Amino acid sequence: MFANLRKKYHLNLKQTLIIGFSSGGHLALWAASRYKIHKNSVLIRKNPISIHGVVSLAGVCDLKYFQNYDPECREIITKLVNYTHYDEACPTAFLPLNIKQILIGGDLDQDVPIETLKAYEKDAKRAGDIIEVHVVRDAGHFEFVVPGTDAHQKTVDEIRKFYR
Repeated sequence: MFANLRKKYHLNLKQTLIIGFSSGGHLALWAASRYKIHKNSVLIRKNPISIHGVVSLAGVCDLKYFQNYDPECREIITKLVNYTHYDEACPTAFLPLNIKQILIGGDLDQDVPIETLKAYEKDAKRAGDIIEVHVVRDAGHFEFVVPGTDAHQKTVDEIRKFYR
């Protein structure tokens, strides 16, 4: 798929950065870990794109934590992945990811508390990853995707740093 897109749009896949917001932040981290999934897993695909960095915006980093966070999260995660593939869908199970990771969260976010990003950061650093967590003051959960907010500007700034 990406090979066709690369040719059609003249993409440079040697600097691929994945960006995701909230549950998409989880998927961005997970996509970066896919090369570590067991070759017989139902989640594996041949020739995954090579990822060079991840920016996770108010992202869910640890499914196990959010499984117990509240009943709504439990229901959503259960629908996302059944328990037999739980560890294969959780980025923390694959640390180190061996790529640069930037997590950005808001100090007022009650959906994805900043403590969860810091816990993931601690685990990733212990595993040897290069990771940064940025906390945006007075930001809740959605400001990262709202142009004109400080949180959105922080997102743009961090993405630009990848390509300098």
